[in-house]
Amino acid sequence: MSEVSTIEKILLKKKLEQFLEEDIRYGDITSKVLKNTNVNAQILYKSDGLVCGIQEAKLLCEMGNVKVLNAVSDGDELKKGTEVMKLSGKLHDILSIERTMLNIMMRMSSIASTTFQFSTLIQQTGESVKIAATRKTTPGFRIFEKRAVEIGGKGYSDTHRWSLDDMILLKDTHLAASKQKIAKLIETAKKKTSFSKKIELEVQSPEDAIAAAQARVDIVMFDNMSPGKIKSTINKIKEIMGSEKVPIFEASGNITLKNISEYAKSGVNIISTSQITFHPSQKIDISLEIIND
Repeated sequence: MSEVSTIEKILLKKKLEQFLEEDIRYGDITSKVLKNTNVNAQILYKSDGLVCGIQEAKLLCEMGNVKVLNAVSDGDELKKGTEVMKLSGKLHDILSIERTMLNIMMRMSSIASTTFQFSTLIQQTGESVKIAATRKTTPGFRIFEKRAVEIGGKGYSDTHRWSLDDMILLKDTHLAASKQKIAKLIETAKKKTSFSKKIELEVQSPEDAIAAAQARVDIVMFDNMSPGKIKSTINKIKEIMGSEKVPIFEASGNITLKNISEYAKSGVNIISTSQITFHPSQKIDISLEIIND
């Protein structure tokens, strides 16, 4: 992952400032008990997995006038006990940013590690399928969770929609509210949407998937359908469409580490799940220790 631009850094710092304000409030009264001496500290990885949040940790150190002596890189695979970062600075400064920094790194590392688990299982099938996140993210923390998904997939993941204005995603609620047939709803969406935006339709039956494909939707999302039913439906759509371009196919709903391989072999292009951001299976623990020479 490349370093952020100057403008991106400014925007990230604004987010991080909000987190620091929440934690510090009117000052760290505990640290005031101690002398504000110059100290060194190390951040230790207490699990096995992928590390993530290094970029954010470095920005927090920059904001807190703490020097980073050395650090691993985002996406590195680490073993328990590995030194993630070594820091130098005033004791009060280090302790003031400690909890915010560790919370961000642990959350991002957990998501990145879980994404890597999913993407590894997909790659083992030999299929060209990506694991994608959803909009089920922690309010105010989406930018960090989505970045963790991108890093964790190591080229085999996708952040999916960042926000509601990214693309049209028509779900069962939209279909019910519109009281329109699938073909008519897709036609209406195309008329009201910029050519630069894709249109996706969530389906729960083979019939709806076929109707969406025939209406030239950009993406068909199979929601809570079995791998077998998805595979037969995709084959049917390809048979009907013939030489015409078929939509992108996405599977979503009840995706787990146990069934991800079967979904990867169902013929879809994308598999999206909230598991990687909302319920990461990997729980990474990271700590900070003051080094006493």
